[in-house]
Amino acid sequence: MIQGKRSGGPQTSEGKLASSQNSLKTGVYSRKVTLINESEDEFNQLWEQFMSDFAPRDIIESVLVRDLAIISWKKLRLEGLEQSSLVRQLSRPIKSAEYSQQGIKINPDAVWAIDYLDGLTEGEVEHYERARKEAQSWWDSYRGDRDILSMQVNYPTLFEVVVSRARVFGFDMSLDPDSEELCSWDLDPDEYGCDRYADYVARALIREDHGLHWVEENSEQIELAAIKAKEERLLEVMQSPMKPRVHDDLSQSFYKTLSE
Repeated sequence: MIQGKRSGGPQTSEGKLASSQNSLKTGVYSRKVTLINESEDEFNQLWEQFMSDFAPRDIIESVLVRDLAIISWKKLRLEGLEQSSLVRQLSRPIKSAEYSQQGIKINPDAVWAIDYLDGLTEGEVEHYERARKEAQSWWDSYRGDRDILSMQVNYPTLFEVVVSRARVFGFDMSLDPDSEELCSWDLDPDEYGCDRYADYVARALIREDHGLHWVEENSEQIELAAIKAKEERLLEVMQSPMKPRVHDDLSQSFYKTLSE
C-alpha cells in the first residue's frame, strides 16, 4: 500500500497555536517545576487556568503565561512554607530562657508540668496522680530491697511507672518484669544520688509533685508569659529580612512578566 503524503503540520493559525502549546507541555518544558512533596497535577491545573485566562496567541506569549504560572506557584509554595514555619514556631514548648525574659524564673522541677501536662488525657493525669501519691507513701516507709519487692502488690501504679520509665532509661529487661527484677536495676550513686532505680523514680515523682503545685500556684503568670513569648516569636518571624525580600522578588518577577 502506497503511503500518502506526510502532513506538513497544522495550516490554520488556531491549529498552529494548539500545536505550539502541545510542544510546550511535551518538549521544551519537560523539566519538572514541582518539588517531590508537591502535586504536579495541581500545578498543571494552575497553568491551564492561566492559559485559559490569558489566551496566548503565539509561542512567546505561551512562554510568558507559563512563567506567570510558575511564579504564582512559587508564591503559593512560599506562603505554605511560611505557614508551616509559623505553626512550628508557635507550637514549640516555651523555653526556660523565654520565661526568664518575661520575668518568671521557672522551678526546675516544674518544667515537665509546663511542657507536657496539657497534652495528657484525663485518664493519664489520674494515673499519674495515683503514682505520685503512691510514691510519697512508699518513700515514707522505704527501707530498701524489701519494700521494692513488695511494690508490685502494695503500690501497683508506682510499679507501672517505674517499669515504663525503665524501658525509656534503657535497662536490659524482660517483657514482663516483676518486683524481683526491679531489685536488680542498679544505678551509680555518685551520678544519680541513689543505687536503686526504683528509689530514683519515686524521688523524681515526688519532686515533680512539688513542681506541679508550683505550676498550679503560678498558672496565671505562666500563661501570660507564654502568650508574650509566642508574640515575640511571631514578631521575630515577621521581621525576618528574608521574608519580604523573597516576596518582593517574586512579585517583581510576576508584574514584569505580566507587562511583557
